[in-house]
Amino acid sequence: MWNKVNVGFNVEEETANFGTRACAVNDVAVYETNTLAAIHAGDEKPTQLPQVQGQFLHQVGLCVAVDSSLTIFTEACDAVKCIVTLQSHVEVFAVTPCGHFVLAGGSGQLSCFHIPTQGSEVFTRIINSNDVIPKFITLDVLEENNQLHIVLVLSNGKIFRSTPVDFSKLEECFSPRKVSSVKELIEHINFEEIHHIKGLKSQVKTGQSFLKEKKSIVLATSLNISMVDDKDLALCDLLEDCKIKKICGVVNNSVLFAVTENGHILHISMHTMVPRYLWKKTPVKDLVVLEGSSVHECNLLALVDSEHEGVALISMSWPDFKVNYTLPVGDISFLINQKGSEEILFLEGFGTDIINTIRVKAIVESQPDLRLQRILRRGKFEEAEKFARAFSLDLEIVYKAHVQRLSQDLSPWSSTIDSQKNIFSKILEIIEKIKDHHFVAEICVTAIPPNFDMLHTMLMYGMERFSKVEDKCKENLSELLAKVSTIARRMDTCMLIHGSATTVDHWIEFPKHDLVISCLNHINRDEIKESILIWSRHLSDMKPLFTMKKAEMLMNSIPKSTKLQDLLLWLHHFVPPILSLFPNFLINVVDWAAQRVKDLEAYDSEAWPDSGLKLAKCLLKIINTPYTEKSILLQSQRVALRNENLSHQSPQNRLLLLIDTLEDINILKKSYGVNLLYNEFVQEDHSSFVAVLFERLPLENISLFMVEFFPRLMMDRELDPDTQILQFIQDIVTHCEDWWYWEEAPWEAIVTALVPHINSIQTKLDAILHVLNSAPVPWTATVAQLAEQGVRLPHYRASEVYNECNNVPKKLIMKKYGVQFDRKNGRQLVRLILKKNEKHMLEDINEVAKCVKGNVTEIYLMVLIHLIEHGEDSKMWQLLNSVDKECKEQCISRLIFHIKYLMERGAWDKISAYLEFMPVLEDPKEKQFFAELRNMYTLKTEFDITTSLGKVFVPGEREKVLENHAEKMVQEIKSGSLSETLARNKICRLAFLLHMTVEEGII
Repeated sequence: MWNKVNVGFNVEEETANFGTRACAVNDVAVYETNTLAAIHAGDEKPTQLPQVQGQFLHQVGLCVAVDSSLTIFTEACDAVKCIVTLQSHVEVFAVTPCGHFVLAGGSGQLSCFHIPTQGSEVFTRIINSNDVIPKFITLDVLEENNQLHIVLVLSNGKIFRSTPVDFSKLEECFSPRKVSSVKELIEHINFEEIHHIKGLKSQVKTGQSFLKEKKSIVLATSLNISMVDDKDLALCDLLEDCKIKKICGVVNNSVLFAVTENGHILHISMHTMVPRYLWKKTPVKDLVVLEGSSVHECNLLALVDSEHEGVALISMSWPDFKVNYTLPVGDISFLINQKGSEEILFLEGFGTDIINTIRVKAIVESQPDLRLQRILRRGKFEEAEKFARAFSLDLEIVYKAHVQRLSQDLSPWSSTIDSQKNIFSKILEIIEKIKDHHFVAEICVTAIPPNFDMLHTMLMYGMERFSKVEDKCKENLSELLAKVSTIARRMDTCMLIHGSATTVDHWIEFPKHDLVISCLNHINRDEIKESILIWSRHLSDMKPLFTMKKAEMLMNSIPKSTKLQDLLLWLHHFVPPILSLFPNFLINVVDWAAQRVKDLEAYDSEAWPDSGLKLAKCLLKIINTPYTEKSILLQSQRVALRNENLSHQSPQNRLLLLIDTLEDINILKKSYGVNLLYNEFVQEDHSSFVAVLFERLPLENISLFMVEFFPRLMMDRELDPDTQILQFIQDIVTHCEDWWYWEEAPWEAIVTALVPHINSIQTKLDAILHVLNSAPVPWTATVAQLAEQGVRLPHYRASEVYNECNNVPKKLIMKKYGVQFDRKNGRQLVRLILKKNEKHMLEDINEVAKCVKGNVTEIYLMVLIHLIEHGEDSKMWQLLNSVDKECKEQCISRLIFHIKYLMERGAWDKISAYLEFMPVLEDPKEKQFFAELRNMYTLKTEFDITTSLGKVFVPGEREKVLENHAEKMVQEIKSGSLSETLARNKICRLAFLLHMTVEEGII
């Protein structure tokens, strides 16, 4: 099957796949062929020549039948609408007037297909003629009384017509794909024989339908020709040498053309049916009638086969049969019935052994200059030169194209096998014939030969040629000479950069227009000297295209790792001319310098800040030295710079500030051994700056630094030196980790070295107190000496220093027990000591008590309570004996109230220890109070009677308590659990505890 189709070819493309483009030339025009599409055989290799026919139908486009496949193209042949396949070879085909259905038949079967749905089959009918399967001759769709009929003519002379077919309703059904509706519409489609031509002496070989125009059909056999209409039949016998092979077309519905079996063209009048010879020259294989300019004339296209010239297409006019052109074509070619086509189309077969491809081709009329361009594109320059001479075309077009092609072949990456020297010599030979100086200049400056010798020769040729012309104003030869000279100078620069290793690749990379790009490329590769070479040699060329944006790109592209010497060299060459062009660019230069100073610090820290100072001072010197090409600034530029210098924020002042900063950093490094980063020095957080400064300052340099440099440094920053020293001391002391456990704090040396340099007594005392309060104990000699200095200061707060000295023992105990917080609260410390319960616990508590301001009774009371509840009797008496009498009495008095507190809380299990410990009381009131508490405890423990203090003295209350308890004992006596004697003893005991007589209790 022939169902593989390629479309969408570029008609201008010349490829080996399509061979040499066929061409014909006459006196006024050139005719060429273009390939529009290609139909390929399927997977099965053809074994014989295919049966091919083509027709251009205005409803759809071009239809091509090859064996059993029918391909329908669009009008422009740039797409395929559908491909349908029959079970046999396609003999006839037609398209309905709506253009949506195609009819195709062969071997007695006729099928209908729907084009928009890629050739969906609608119906198939067998045409029964009751004899051997005939061949279909013509197929047409006839409209009668607003109804469509399909009309078929068979080779046996029979004519069949279908019942009416409603193709419009079929199309409506296909839109929503209503299968059931389609079946209803096609089931009644049948064919019936409407005519049978009698008298035919042989089978019908060819025919032409005129049903739409004249409602007639012309048929031809080997022996006669006939015309059938709805009324009559005209039958005419043919002479022996007039046997018709094919009816080829009609003109004005009156003149019929046919081709005979011996290759002659017949003219047949449709009125008389009498044939007449018109052409007997070259044998004609096929013929089609083309559109004419009027009803009385037309053009014919004949496919001829000459023994000498081979197969060709001949275009001739009718009625004079003047040959327009002869176009050679392939041996296997086919004509297309193409009325209505805007182009002349034909089919051409291709294949190695046998045809496997059918190409759709168009014959187009081309102007000679267009033909010349196509010849040049194929690289046939000798043929092009002959063609140009024949048509009097401009030969320079050929020479220019030839030089351009040779220049491509000369390029280093060309794959041509010709000698490069021969190609170069050919270029010089041809370019001598070209008068267009602009083209010559372009070739000289754009050519890329494989070596520099050829490039130099080409440029020298251009310069010499333009120099010889006397009138250099003509064609702007001065500009062309300057252009070539500029490129020659750039070539010299390229060789200076790369030296003996220069290659064409280097020249290719070397920009031909904006050399700033080349400078930028070298800078990106850290090739500063190379960029300076380009800048110095070609500054005048770059100026017209130079902008501030490019200047900024040049500066920002310098790698951060560039060495200082290269940077200084770059500044000397680049900055002055840039500032002469753009004075306001000074801001960008200073910003760049500030950033570059930081980069030098990162990439060469050992040489910094000296390297940064050199860079900044070099830039300051450059911008303070006015520059133009004559070392004199324009007056307007000088005024602008002078006004800018007056501003505090001017670039010059910012640069001076940068230099001052770097000099300070340099002094700190070299004179005092302090290494500071640039960002550390300029940071806005002054406390952080001072902290970094003091932390990195060697101890041996502190005194000298504090006298010589620190005051000026603080004055420059508008800071108070005393405040900054105090803040540093506070920060370093506060944030020192694990300071409590050091034998000597790591900050003692620097702090004691800084304190003497505080001028304010108040601030100095604050610093000393902060140090003493935070210094680990026991104090070192350094801290003790600092405390001694604080005590001697003439200030009322010197007493606070003395108090800190007295707190040292307490701190020692705190350190012993791992306490470093809440140091002012003695109770918390005592609790911790009691919890630890170490051997010298009481001695430590006494030391803590000594440091407590005011009454220490609370502390000792807490200790006594702890010892009583833990049964530490010996330590308890040891503690009481160690305190003074007043404190002892206060503690015992507070213990009595603590017993009362325990009773109120119901903690009866703890009270016995307190009652056993309580010493002999001397105060009568305390004795009575304690006795009452003891009675309350006895009532609770012996009789389970809970009462409050003093309640037993209330009239009626003690009697009530006694009465209630007596009732309980009576019940126990009755139950036998208590004897009367024991009950009497308990009553007496209870009465005693309630401060009653025995008699009162018994009564």
